[in-house]
Amino acid sequence: MYQQKPKGIITDGDAAMIAAVGKVFPVVWYRVCTWHIEKNMKKHIDSLAHNEFRSALYYTTSEQVFEERWRAFVEKHQTELTKEWMKRMYRRKKLWSAAYLANGYFLGMKSNQRSESLNSTLHTHLDFGLTMVDMVVHYENNSSRVREEEARQDTIDSQTVPVAVTRYKDIEMSAARKFTATNFYLVQGELKKIGGLEIVDQLGCLGGLTTFVVSWMNNRKYLFSVEYRTLKAKRKQ
Repeated sequence: MYQQKPKGIITDGDAAMIAAVGKVFPVVWYRVCTWHIEKNMKKHIDSLAHNEFRSALYYTTSEQVFEERWRAFVEKHQTELTKEWMKRMYRRKKLWSAAYLANGYFLGMKSNQRSESLNSTLHTHLDFGLTMVDMVVHYENNSSRVREEEARQDTIDSQTVPVAVTRYKDIEMSAARKFTATNFYLVQGELKKIGGLEIVDQLGCLGGLTTFVVSWMNNRKYLFSVEYRTLKAKRKQ
């Protein structure tokens, strides 16, 4: 990778791997795979506590809110059997809690599903009876299928342009040129949601930060507060 560090790393919960990544990449965003966290969770705590733990795992809050909710979670669910596990999870909170990983660069990924998917593919029809030559051929066949699918997706992304369907067509067309089709449709979905909102009131502007009250069109039962910061370019002297 031309001596360039990754911007984000996702691994399973192996203690030796966590220690190694922390030593080699001390300033890189690093998280433990949520699939492995959930699997571990089901082994250690009662099913009644699962949803409360998932809220800390997946839903972004401030670090202060996380600390308050974690204390309440421990008081409610900690037993002699879960005590050590909860202490260990708290020590590793910056590796799994959404509150501490919200600003990390993971491209929307929360688990190492890409490598696990490849592992699963490689294990298909793989058994102890294969010779070394057979295993290499098996590996090459699987790798070829993966590369062919990636090439097909690259062709689609480079030679086609998704259709703009919202009223923010300029933004859509810009996104279509910069993103893959998969990521473009995520952007388009958010634009569709924005198109369903209307400004109800403006609460004021302070220090370039304006607060608006918005709601869903034709349904003002649910109101939201949205903050918008205006960046002014400095005039050259």
